[in-house]
Amino acid sequence: MMDRAPAHKDYYSILQVHPKASMLQIKKAYRILAFKFHPDSNSGGDALSTAIFRDVNEAYKILSNTVLRRAYDTENYYTSAPTFYHNVDEWIGRIEALKNYVKTTDPFRINRDGLCFCVEVLLEPNYLLWFGNDVGIGFTKILDDILFIIQPLTYEQAKKIIHTISPLYEQATAQQTIQSFINKKRRQERWHNSSAYIAIGTAILLCLLIFLFAH
Repeated sequence: MMDRAPAHKDYYSILQVHPKASMLQIKKAYRILAFKFHPDSNSGGDALSTAIFRDVNEAYKILSNTVLRRAYDTENYYTSAPTFYHNVDEWIGRIEALKNYVKTTDPFRINRDGLCFCVEVLLEPNYLLWFGNDVGIGFTKILDDILFIIQPLTYEQAKKIIHTISPLYEQATAQQTIQSFINKKRRQERWHNSSAYIAIGTAILLCLLIFLFAH
């Protein structure tokens, strides 16, 4: 019996390629992501990396097989408005799952690359179309949730996510919230970078003092 792709997964988004990507492009994307999120490349067997690695392998299994890819495209992608979540509630559920991951994981053990990857997939254009429809999504809550999720990311990673969601919020208060968040991330990044130099300088000074007192 021929394998079938599980429904409602956007394999092209998972591999970060265009639906019309060549087999060479798909293989290249797979190798990069498989290496990046392979359990052996992530100490402690990070659960998020393991889940991403599993999805990447699943996506490659389908898209690298001509027959399976054609069946997948026909069933999931050749429609007037493709979507890979059943509804808005399912999409919001994914946001809640990422919030829970950030809440319950030691900040020093959070896989930032994996978290950034998950948020980027979540904010694919197909899903962002829901922001433009009257489906009862609380704009402010969604913004607050996304900003909470991306708190552990680096400044550059967070800036990339902000670049995606910022045009969706034209209200002055929302733009103020976004700008305040990105300014805070920039200050944190600067402090993080400078604190490393301070620590090195302090260590050198201590070594010098120890040397002087010893002689």
